[in-house]
Amino acid sequence: SFVIVSPDFLAAAATDLASIGSTVHTATAEAAAPTIEVLAAGTDGTDGPTDAAGGFADGGTISRALAAGLDPAGMLRANDSHRLLRASGDLFVTGPTGTNVMDLVLGVAQSAGGSPARHPVP
Repeated sequence: SFVIVSPDFLAAAATDLASIGSTVHTATAEAAAPTIEVLAAGTDGTDGPTDAAGGFADGGTISRALAAGLDPAGMLRANDSHRLLRASGDLFVTGPTGTNVMDLVLGVAQSAGGSPARHPVP
């Protein structure tokens, strides 16, 4: 049996395989990267004159905002987090709670591979 392959076809296949390998490597590195998730919210259920108690932010917030056609850097300069977080699906809306105890900022950090990160508190 003989297999005849043109050099151009072989070069194109090698390029495709290299591209696939690069994509898999990038996806694996991103999946294993450490992550941080934050919620900033008021216990009264509203943030100023809006219907939101606050918002979540994680490693995908900017990507989701860009996918929605927004300019995250411009919105940050304009103090327009409400519209950005609504479009990215990260707005935290509870409705009025009748309790105005405090504002909360909660964070969860995970090390590479998804395990909770452990950082001693000084």
